Amino acid sequence: MSNIISKAQILKFGKKAPESRAINALDGMEVFIKHLSSAEKYEWELSALDDEGKLDKNLLPKTSFNFVAKCVLDEKLQPFFTASEVAELDADLVLELRETCQEVNSIKPKAVSEAGKS
Repeated sequence: MSNIISKAQILKFGKKAPESRAINALDGMEVFIKHLSSAEKYEWELSALDDEGKLDKNLLPKTSFNFVAKCVLDEKLQPFFTASEVAELDADLVLELRETCQEVNSIKPKAVSEAGKS
């Protein structure tokens, strides 16, 4: 028997189900957090960079709002918020949601700034 994995097996393992995570700012209630595809993760990392590939700090709020809106899902596993709705939420809640989304997606807090240094 061979230990070689098939394409179908890779595709099966390559798509993770959303994770349920408790959010302290929501009194410990849980939300679903989406695992981004590699294309979505790359798009997010580049979204705060200017045309020269350097971090544009003016884009960071919009980038965070879009990231949270893309990752936080409702009970039907559909996006819970729009980016403009996220922008209106309490800052502590948005920070915790963003950090939780980053954790689920194995994104280090300085991923964007590191990408900008390349």
